[in-house]
Amino acid sequence: MDKTAEQERMKLKRQQTLDFSRHLEEDINVENIDEDSDEDGFLEAIILKRKLLFRQKEGKPSKTIKTTNQFDAISDQEEPMETAEGAKEPARGTTNYSKITKAMKEKLKGTYKIFYIKEGLKLQVATLEDFKAMQTYLKLTGQEYHTFTLPRDRPLKVVIKGLPPNMTTDEIKEELRELGYTATDVRQFQSRTQTEIGSQDNKRLVNFTSVLTTNKPLPMGANTLRILSWNANGILQQVHEFKEILQTYGIDLALIGETHLNADKRFNITGYNTYRTDRAHGRGGGTAVVIRNYLPHYRSTIQDTENLEATAVTVNTKGGHINFVAAYNPPNKMLLKTDLDTVTTGDHFLIGGDLNCKNTLWNSRLTNRQGRILEEHASDAEYNVLAPESPTYYPANYLHRPDVLDIIMTNLKITNETLTVLQELDSDHNPILCEWVVDTEHKNNWRKPTIKTTNWVKFNTELQENIPRNLVIETQEDVDAAIDVLTMTIQETYRVNTKTSQKHQDIRSDHPDLNYLIAQKREARRDWQRLRTQQERTRYNHLKAQVRRTVNEYRRAKWNTFVTDTVTDTNKSWTITKILKGTAKKVGTPAIHGQGGMAYTSVDKANAIAETLKQQFSPNPVQEVGFNNDPVFLYGCVGWGYSAGTHIMKLQTIQNKVLRTITGTDIRTRVDYLHEITKTKTLQEIFKERRESSTRKVRNMEIR
Repeated sequence: MDKTAEQERMKLKRQQTLDFSRHLEEDINVENIDEDSDEDGFLEAIILKRKLLFRQKEGKPSKTIKTTNQFDAISDQEEPMETAEGAKEPARGTTNYSKITKAMKEKLKGTYKIFYIKEGLKLQVATLEDFKAMQTYLKLTGQEYHTFTLPRDRPLKVVIKGLPPNMTTDEIKEELRELGYTATDVRQFQSRTQTEIGSQDNKRLVNFTSVLTTNKPLPMGANTLRILSWNANGILQQVHEFKEILQTYGIDLALIGETHLNADKRFNITGYNTYRTDRAHGRGGGTAVVIRNYLPHYRSTIQDTENLEATAVTVNTKGGHINFVAAYNPPNKMLLKTDLDTVTTGDHFLIGGDLNCKNTLWNSRLTNRQGRILEEHASDAEYNVLAPESPTYYPANYLHRPDVLDIIMTNLKITNETLTVLQELDSDHNPILCEWVVDTEHKNNWRKPTIKTTNWVKFNTELQENIPRNLVIETQEDVDAAIDVLTMTIQETYRVNTKTSQKHQDIRSDHPDLNYLIAQKREARRDWQRLRTQQERTRYNHLKAQVRRTVNEYRRAKWNTFVTDTVTDTNKSWTITKILKGTAKKVGTPAIHGQGGMAYTSVDKANAIAETLKQQFSPNPVQEVGFNNDPVFLYGCVGWGYSAGTHIMKLQTIQNKVLRTITGTDIRTRVDYLHEITKTKTLQEIFKERRESSTRKVRNMEIR
């Protein structure tokens, strides 16, 4: 008896071991672990590689879950189901494909596909009426065919474990209906073993919501738009870390102020479009908007503002057009209401930046004149001024207190709870992250970056196998039908053998040493903002300089590698040639102010320059012959006659120099002798005569 009991226990133990290994296979994919582990069986850890702090928008295919089907009997009860959308019928036993093609053009009303396969001809329609019409035609003509159901249209059968035993089928069906799943039939199964159904481990169950799918298109969901507002105080020195921030936080749109860019400096980021407004005169300033290239948008035109610097981009959404504006108002210039009226035009807008406006209403320590102007304008124009609770500006002088300077002005339904201050980058302003849920318009038309991979060997093989060799072509209509079917066959074969995957552009660099320095610098910056001591400021400046030196070293090393690789690549040689010649850095010339106003396009600029040159090189107007010189002598000479003698002597000196130059006399020659030999009068004598002459004329006019 003891031996028999021991054998039973061993048998039960082996059975439990097999069950455990089977369930373990369901939860863990051992193949993926073997690929990721090294030869010693340990997984490699990437130190200091920051985790993406957002959910990727790109849809990922669901992982394959390996399960053991204990309910094979259910599959025997499946019945063939005819579906309307995408139903397919391979037709066999015919070589006159043109006849079927012409019949489909005449009888079918909706869209359809017809292409060759190895077994014959495959027909695919989109509506139930066309499906029935196609079946009727094939039956009348005696054509051999068969239909099959698409995998997505087959009824889904799911086993749910862990339900209470006393729960009725009607209650289960009602619960599923409330969850959005319409169940046609619900049955209760009893376990074949003595184990209670309710005692199964829930961790080994399949996620029910991820398995169930419906054929109906899901409603367009909302997208979280991540907006970054930041005063950069010089963007070029922080490009490397700025790219890291865009990728880490999944930024869709960035409003940047104080870019310190000009026309000779380039600023581009992979996967984003950049729109800039550089300061035309003087240093500093400038605004920019960085937006993902697949978002539906266009640059908006802003009228000339007097003091406010702004760049606007309009994004198309389901609720309408939204203007996103990056704004900056210098501290030495007054905030004008006319400038605010210019940027707040439109039904929907969101303006982010540093306007140097302080007000206790948006969590500043005090209220200044600019803040009162903005408060009054926001009240009149009916929009909100939002700001985070924590400071965004930390002065370089540790004796000055931090404050809130970066704000967001909007008439959208956005609250302060959506704003988060990020302790990132090297500016004296911390960036603000705004997460806003918005429904995008034309979501399916977004130009998402994708990668298409085609198996050309398999494509060639299947195409040769599918295209028949014994086609019957007798008329011109047969030729047209054969061309249509051949075109659809090539397109369908290409589609089947092409895999499209969304391209994940990770522009973050993978340099462990640099990442470690950036992490240390980030920690030092937090300590400096928290403690505000000179020691922490010195430590932070030292690490910031070290990070910039390291970034420059990596850039130079990358450039040297790129130059070395051009020896074997002709395309890269042309790229380097453009860079070295400077042609790659040329940007559009700035706008000019012509006689007709501002000129932006090349044609308007050329016309403005042509008009200016024409005016400059045109001859002066010819003086009229009958010009009356009497007023000049009448009033001018009279005035000089009453002037001081010192002024007349200065003019007399010039006259004497001219006379000595003409006659060639010495400087020691007397003035009276000089005028005597030249028979000229002195200026004093001329003015005196003119004065007396004008006096006589005036008296004669009074007598008359």
